[in-house]
Amino acid sequence: MKQIMIYLFIFLLLAGCSSKETNTSTNKHNLKKEAMSTETDDIRTVSTDIYAPNPQVIDDATLLTAGDFYRDRKGEATLKAIMKEAKNVQVDSIRLTIKDVKLIDYRPAYSLIDFYHTYTHDEQFTFIKFFVEIENLSDERKKFSPVAFIQTNKDEMITWEKDIYLEELNGVLKPGERKKGNIGFIVKDSAINKVQLTTSDAYTEQDKILGEAKTIDFHFK
Repeated sequence: MKQIMIYLFIFLLLAGCSSKETNTSTNKHNLKKEAMSTETDDIRTVSTDIYAPNPQVIDDATLLTAGDFYRDRKGEATLKAIMKEAKNVQVDSIRLTIKDVKLIDYRPAYSLIDFYHTYTHDEQFTFIKFFVEIENLSDERKKFSPVAFIQTNKDEMITWEKDIYLEELNGVLKPGERKKGNIGFIVKDSAINKVQLTTSDAYTEQDKILGEAKTIDFHFK
């Protein structure tokens, strides 16, 4: 029954492809396509030169070393771990850079409780965030998402629709277009030291696959 519900959920959202040998692997492959497909009907370009603070997530710019604390009108945050090193991959003509991966303990302000209740009922929680930059190096429109799903070393898999930043980084990239912003996910088990990120596949606007998804491993020291 659980597998049937998963397949039905995927079908209703968008699409499905097959991969690897198990049903879990099949679902992961479907997520790679879903992640980049959901925003193609309403395309809005994200500025690449100016990054505006997020309206519902605390600013982590001053959190640079484990133990750093910051408070503002959006709540209180403590940095648990950080990986500053940038990692780069290319999927077809889409270049992706990910850096400033942080594990943050967060107590949101009262005004944001309703927003976070769609993700968790905990008043304080830990989330992992990735700062991403994507660029379409081709002269054609491409469909891509920097994150289809992540998996921690605690066997927790979190899919793209659980992103708390909602900065519209998924979908169509125009020729030469660049986007940048944050993507983040609340984790149930914060005692993690490794996270594997899987991108979506790269597609044409007609859903022809151009490049297969890539995986990137991040280790917290």
